[in-house]
Amino acid sequence: MFRDDPAAARTPLTATQQAETGWSDKRHKADLEWADRITTRYPYYLEEKRLELAAHDARSIPSMVAQDVKQSIEITNMQLMQILQHITASPSHTTFYPTQHSVIGAPVQRQPAPAAAPSPILPSSLQPQGQSSMPVTQSLTLGDGQQLVFTADDVPVPPAVSFARDIATLNMMWDDTSEHWKNDSKMRIKGIPIAIVYWNDIYTSKPNINWKPKQWKGIKGKWFNWKVIVRRYRESSPDQFWATFSENGQHLGYKAILGRLSLERKEKNRLLAEKIKAEYGDKFPEVFCYKKNGKIHVKIRDCDIIKQYHKEKGIVGEEDEAEDIDEAEAEDE
Repeated sequence: MFRDDPAAARTPLTATQQAETGWSDKRHKADLEWADRITTRYPYYLEEKRLELAAHDARSIPSMVAQDVKQSIEITNMQLMQILQHITASPSHTTFYPTQHSVIGAPVQRQPAPAAAPSPILPSSLQPQGQSSMPVTQSLTLGDGQQLVFTADDVPVPPAVSFARDIATLNMMWDDTSEHWKNDSKMRIKGIPIAIVYWNDIYTSKPNINWKPKQWKGIKGKWFNWKVIVRRYRESSPDQFWATFSENGQHLGYKAILGRLSLERKEKNRLLAEKIKAEYGDKFPEVFCYKKNGKIHVKIRDCDIIKQYHKEKGIVGEEDEAEDIDEAEAEDE
């Protein structure tokens, strides 16, 4: 039926036709072998009956293959169960894993479980509860060029100190880069005296780090007042300073001095803000403004105007006279 079919003598398929029909030498050989099996299995049937039986035989192939696959899966599952039971029954607590080239049913080569990767060191504020980490360190460059590295535990609480009756000592302890520095301070880290000017950097909280929380808040106002007084004290000699801040031959008190300095600073800022407004003219409202609740507002506070002016002009490295007046409110010491 198959070998004597006149169609077998027809013109061979072209390469394009072979690609479209999926024809290949391997497939052609398999088809011929299948035809021989049908002819051998049903030698006495007519051609029409053979075609019917061949179609039935072809339909039965997938189910036969599926049955073989199912049986193979069941055998594989049984082998896996035996391996797992063997591992569970082992007296050792070490977990083993089959190698990449292990074969089901063959002896499994066991290897120790890979060691867990070390946990990353997190900042103390991000460290999960119950875990420890290396202490966070900060560094400070002192006036003599020395690099001081320290942890939060090295830093004491802000000193409870007052300079209300001793402005000269405040002046000597303020910084370590001027001629007034006497290598002495009310605060020390690792035995090294720390000038007051650095206290802001030492106690201010750092981003994402639980560094001396809320400690700077209690001393911030005093520190600002100290800076204001030292700045004014150094504008002239000590005698000239006290000549300005005395009445009836008596030195003014600490709060009275801060009050006068506040008035001086307000007047100085007012005059500077007026010059800035005159410089920008009609463009002032467009430049010195901010947005709040969806509305545009023109800045009116002198200190805010001066701060933005410095930013617009790129003025850096100078003492900023535009600091918020509220910071300079006198405190009892």
